[in-house]
Amino acid sequence: MSNKRSWTKEQDEMLANTVLDHIKRGKSRIAAFEIVGARLLKTPNTVKHRWDTVVRDMYDVPKEVPPEIDQDSLGYRLKTLRTELKYTQEEVAKILELNSRNVLSSYESNRSSPPVETIIKFSELYNVSCDFLLRGKEFKKRKDKWLFALLRG
Repeated sequence: MSNKRSWTKEQDEMLANTVLDHIKRGKSRIAAFEIVGARLLKTPNTVKHRWDTVVRDMYDVPKEVPPEIDQDSLGYRLKTLRTELKYTQEEVAKILELNSRNVLSSYESNRSSPPVETIIKFSELYNVSCDFLLRGKEFKKRKDKWLFALLRG
């Protein structure tokens, strides 16, 4: 009779695939542990322990892998503009009257999104349009006069 607490090879593979997928997509490992725990009827702490003590080493994954920042994201553009202008996170947080440097860090790492008012402040500080910050390109006026006529009614 097998021990209820033992892990099968298939369960280890599910854990590895889920965690590696989360790492690849820049999502948290904690979310992966919660998903696997729900599927296997185990607590997230039990799943994390299995990952830390057995499975991670099987896949040669370091303890902490910083998530890659999507280069087509608001966070990437905010960080790039700040570093190009040689501002520190502390300086920008103070200029924009953010609660702390951690708030700016969460914007730059795409963990949270700034409110519209803050996006406007970023655009003024970095001398770029809000459109560039949000979409990565400047707005192009459409030349479709029929569309504008239709919208005007």
